[in-house]
Amino acid sequence: MRPSVAIEGGLRLFLLEDEGILFSEGHQEVYALNTPATYVWCCLEEGMTPDQTSAAFSSSFDVPRDQAAQSTGDLLSRWQACGYIRGIPDRGIPDTVRSEIDWTAALARLLASSSLREEFAHSPAALAKKLRISSADRKAFVALRPAALELEALRLQKAKSSKPFENVFKSGQFVLWSSKAGKGRQSILQAAADARARHRGRMNRVRHYRLLTTTFAICFSSVAEEARVHPALAHLEVEPARSDAVLEVLNADGGHVLLNGIAPFAFCQDLGRVTPRLKTSLLQTAVHRHSYFLEIHAGVVSNGQKCLLLPAAPGSGKTTLTAALAAAGFHYFSDEVALLEEPDLEVRPVPISLSVKSGALEVLAPLFPQLRRSAVHTREDFETVTYLNPPTASFSYSLNRTYPAGWIVFPQYSPSATTELRPIGKAEALARLMKEVLVVGMTLDTRIVQSLVRWIQRVDCYELPNSSLSQAVKLISNLLKGPQLTN
Repeated sequence: MRPSVAIEGGLRLFLLEDEGILFSEGHQEVYALNTPATYVWCCLEEGMTPDQTSAAFSSSFDVPRDQAAQSTGDLLSRWQACGYIRGIPDRGIPDTVRSEIDWTAALARLLASSSLREEFAHSPAALAKKLRISSADRKAFVALRPAALELEALRLQKAKSSKPFENVFKSGQFVLWSSKAGKGRQSILQAAADARARHRGRMNRVRHYRLLTTTFAICFSSVAEEARVHPALAHLEVEPARSDAVLEVLNADGGHVLLNGIAPFAFCQDLGRVTPRLKTSLLQTAVHRHSYFLEIHAGVVSNGQKCLLLPAAPGSGKTTLTAALAAAGFHYFSDEVALLEEPDLEVRPVPISLSVKSGALEVLAPLFPQLRRSAVHTREDFETVTYLNPPTASFSYSLNRTYPAGWIVFPQYSPSATTELRPIGKAEALARLMKEVLVVGMTLDTRIVQSLVRWIQRVDCYELPNSSLSQAVKLISNLLKGPQLTN
């Protein structure tokens, strides 16, 4: 009998319905396992050998032994290559029950496993055979340079361990619209110095805003700058108070320099580009100064008791749907950021103004007629947007507390889609949610991941393909006003 497989330390499986969440503390990664993969991992935890696992898989899922052997063989081979398990000799998973993999999959395994990179450095050809790389890709695989692999693995490790904003903020780099500024094409630093000297003692146009726990003073050097920026932030304005952060907009020779404290972070050649960059800096600074567990790219609305998360990639219709829900009477929390806070992973409102792209303008104009009269701005990605402040009624709640999440809905607009809410499994929902995580605010450990699994067990999860905004709003309205509200 072949020996059982050893699971590496720092790995923990959390059961979620009939699927699983696998957490690797060493890799600081969370993986969703489907039902068959969860079953195989549970067999490993029970100390079963590969042969015993294959036989049990065949019996439990009512599949032929050869198919069960291939499925379990592929999983064990992949997990061993990633460094999650050990103790399977080359002959432990016969080639006849393992699928071939392509060059991309092989490269991913190399970058994830230091032991595989050691084997590759010793003999690329032997490892290519061991991993069963397809013959069409084997030549490209063995041509990889071991030193380049180590450098790339190190780069990826550093990228995963750093927060995107902190990486820019702490390194002293500046996020620039242009590396040169002004008619004389001087550097942004020189343009900032010249503009500050020109306006010293004359920055008397100051507005105060509050987002999360940060009070901002934004100083303008001209009426035109103030008139362009303020409408996008007006709902966040507060009475003059001691400021935690100071942002400045300085008219420069040939444009406008933006500063956060003493550091210039953008040069804009025209006023149409100022507001997006200032809004981004304000949001990033407020989030950076706040304590949280996860920052998720999502729209968020609330029924006053629980909130709904709308995680989605750009272009999914997330902002349009969030705006329409705010118009329907729900509380507006954000169209782009959901902050989950310890210890209960409740959601903190981040009510920055909604960024309405040109394609959604006519769709939302019947709900918000002021959009047709609002200024047009150009973002860093060259998208043309109009900023929409939340309706007064949707903004009448306490900003100084968190709210439990009741629902997660993944929207996806498509002109040909049938608009419907479809329940999805908790493990799949968590895997999709992780794809929209912008920043993890702390080092993951077993306790934190366990709290995340418990959290999503309490949340109802759906996907929402849609082609009709009104139907999508009706479905979500029924969801938020339904029986769940009384639980």
